[in-house]
Amino acid sequence: NVWEDTLGNVKRQLFEEGYIKEISDIFHLDEYEESLIGMDRFGKKSFDNLVNAINESKHNNMDKLLFGLGIRNVGAKTAKLICAVYPSIDLLMVASAEEISMIPNIGPVIGQSVYEWFRDPVNLNLIDKLKECGLNMNYITSQVKESYFSGKKVVLTGGLESMSRDEAKAIIEQYGGITVSSVSKNTNIVIYGENPGSKYDKAVELGIELMTEEEFLKNIGRK
Repeated sequence: NVWEDTLGNVKRQLFEEGYIKEISDIFHLDEYEESLIGMDRFGKKSFDNLVNAINESKHNNMDKLLFGLGIRNVGAKTAKLICAVYPSIDLLMVASAEEISMIPNIGPVIGQSVYEWFRDPVNLNLIDKLKECGLNMNYITSQVKESYFSGKKVVLTGGLESMSRDEAKAIIEQYGGITVSSVSKNTNIVIYGENPGSKYDKAVELGIELMTEEEFLKNIGRK
């Protein structure tokens, strides 16, 4: 659980001081070094340990992330069962309640709970923020393939001909990439289709690698 594993006893102070209002705020604490050092029994060494632990937590397997989101009825064991069938957040986000409930030992109550959580715009915004922070959104098994996209942040823009946006995201994550929603200096690749718009323009401006849909398919061996 991200909250407990990385924050420990200092968590209450961080909440009270307003540094943490939602999960994604944890991953921006390094921006407040001067303010945080000097809190009650919290010096430079404690700060460095906290930031290192937070950065390490970004690499946690997806089941820990799913459990840490606090979805009703989803405990640690349940999260593993779900991730074994839906090994990326993007795949799970588009699954129906019925499909989730058909996972062995899950059932309709949990299926509906997970489905409803991913229909809430507030929760979807949180997922986008966590992606931007670089959290792993894949269930790492032997099924995740090493590829050109491994460890790279990828933005999709424009209309794709051969697949939906959600399908493309799932494929990228299956090949070890990290899909993010906006282009920044930390973006590695922008895959573009028809009418790519401002994200394409920003990628050109920042000198980010551009890749057509056809080039994307070639990179994963589908062309």
